[in-house]
Parts: sequence; C-alpha cells; structure tokens
Amino acid sequence: MITKSLLTRGILGLFFMGAALGAVARAEDPKEKLAELKKKREKVATLYIKATSVSRSGSGTRESNIETWEKNSDGKQKFRREVTAKVEPGTPKEQAAAPSLMIRDGETAWREMDVPGKKMVFRAKAQKLNEYNEIESLLEKKGIAKIRDSEKILDQPCVLLEIREKANPEDLVGSYWISEKYGIVLKSVVESAGATITEMKVGEFKVDEDISESKFAYKPPPDAQVFDENLDKSKKSP
Repeated sequence: MITKSLLTRGILGLFFMGAALGAVARAEDPKEKLAELKKKREKVATLYIKATSVSRSGSGTRESNIETWEKNSDGKQKFRREVTAKVEPGTPKEQAAAPSLMIRDGETAWREMDVPGKKMVFRAKAQKLNEYNEIESLLEKKGIAKIRDSEKILDQPCVLLEIREKANPEDLVGSYWISEKYGIVLKSVVESAGATITEMKVGEFKVDEDISESKFAYKPPPDAQVFDENLDKSKKSP
C-alpha cells in the first residue's frame, strides 16, 4: 500500500533532486548565516518582485502570477501584493479563480477577495512580515537546517537553505535559494499541509527604486463586505 507519507516523499524527491546535484555543503553555522541574510533583507528599503507560484497536490495543479511592492521606512512596512491565477484556455468564466489583493499601509492590513456575487474585505492590524517569517516558522516545527552553495539566479550569487524533518533528516520539507547580496528569497520549494508542494520562482526584481505612495493606499469598494479579523468573522464592520 502506498501511504500518504510515501507519496509525499516521492513528490518531494522529484522536486529536490535537481537541487541536491552539485550542491556543496558550507562550513558556516546555518543559524548564523540565516541571521546574516535576514539582516540584509531588512535593510532593503524598497522592493519590487514579479514571480510565479505553482502548487501541486493530489487534486491537481494551480499556477499563479504574483506582483509585490514593498517599502520599509521609519520602522514601518508598506506592502502590496496582487495574485492572479493562470486560467487554462476554455475555462468557463464562473470557474476561473478570482484575483486577490493584499495591502499593508503601515497601520492597517487589508485583504480583498472576490467570491461569487460579492467582494469581501478583511481588515487587521498591520505587521512587518517577509519571507523569513515562513522560514523561521518551518524551522521551529522541523528543526534541522543546512546551508549549501547554489547556482546563480537572475545573476545573483545565492545560497541554498535546506530544511529537513527532525525525525527523518533525509527528508527535505523546504528549500530556499537566497540572494547573498540582498537576502531576498529568489526561489523556494516547500511542502505544506495536505501533501501540497509549492514552487515559487522570481522572474524579475528591483531594489531601492522609488515606489509611489499611491501603491499602498486602499479604500474598500462601496459594495464590499468588510470584516475585522480581530473580531468574530460573522460580525460585519461598518
């Protein structure tokens, strides 16, 4: 019998085989190297990223285009992310995944979603977040990290961070290709709940270029239902 665990390991093996070939372990302590890269990431004043994300699971494949704008100043982070799922030719309009929008203006975090027949907006207090929140959370749960040399991505020298299962060190659960210069994650392959494997790859990025403040301004559409995420989800805010 093929168990879910064996199936997941098989899928991961196909994803990570290419990363393992030619990768050379580095001498430095993974935690120290990760802390160094995180500091570099936090020093990036503005960032624009255009990426693709592909999630594969037993139920199928979902591919999305992602654009992200970020500005860090005065101890606050402003952020905008637009996600649009790719649609196969011939897909009925009513079955196409709706785009989503996330904005943090330094004070408030907004998440806008289209659902059939209505638009929903969720509001919460803004937090400073980046890809290292995901990495640190995965490390806390899994516990074993390794740093390896890696190929360049977008002409950026990178290191490869591997996160492995505590109980089964041979099992990879996440790989991150990180820019040595900026600390930005340019590619990742991660296992999430339900044996879903998600691969993200940056196709374009720009740092320290001017981004208009209008990118981070947001006002819920007049016809949207607005919910405060620190309250019961069924309670509609005015």
